[in-house]
Amino acid sequence: MKRNPLPLPSKIEVVETLLSLPNLIKKYELLSQYSFTCGIKKKKSVLVNRKETSSCVVLDADKSPSTPLYLGNSDGGSDAFDKANKPSPSLSFKKILKKKLVDDLKVKLSGMQEENNKLKRDFASMAQKKQELQAQNLELKAKKQKISYTINMEDMQLWNNPMKVNIDQQVQQRYHYQQQISMFAPQQQHEQLQQYVVDLNTGKVMRVACSSNINSGGSRFVARKRRIIRMKEKQNSLLNMRLSRGSG
Repeated sequence: MKRNPLPLPSKIEVVETLLSLPNLIKKYELLSQYSFTCGIKKKKSVLVNRKETSSCVVLDADKSPSTPLYLGNSDGGSDAFDKANKPSPSLSFKKILKKKLVDDLKVKLSGMQEENNKLKRDFASMAQKKQELQAQNLELKAKKQKISYTINMEDMQLWNNPMKVNIDQQVQQRYHYQQQISMFAPQQQHEQLQQYVVDLNTGKVMRVACSSNINSGGSRFVARKRRIIRMKEKQNSLLNMRLSRGSG
């Protein structure tokens, strides 16, 4: 088994310093209650600069200081210590800028929230208006369907009724027409009529009896036919007379 080597002198000094640290702190607390003046007073600005430069002292690890802790007691030492611990002007300026930036962001956030609330109100009003317009549209569609239905029904009635009316009118007209015929027609349907005809051979006028069923529908046709027959008979008689004169 190898024995552990002896500690270095620097480590021993560090241990001794740490052990004597509580006593040094007590002495510092007792001495800080009193103020001592040594020689000529110096300006506070010099003291502040001195404190700022000597506040951070770097000790070598190999060498121990002659005095473990330096307690500087002079006139106004506590004030100089407080001033040294105060934040520098650059830090305060940064804090001011940061605070101002935060305030600006808060103002912007409040403005955005207000705008968001306004947009929500506008959206709600537009949604309500949309519902009203949809209700009006449905009402107009219902009215349109009702009007179109009534128009279609009227058209169907007009399409069906005229046919029925026409049929009824035709039946009534026929009935009245038959009544008129029965009222004004003679009792004997077959009446013997006399017609005068010229004989082509002898040139004498002869009576011819003809029977005809007279009705209102065929009277015009019969009269026309008679006129045509008479014209033909006249033409034939004239032709025969010319022929007889030429031969004589």
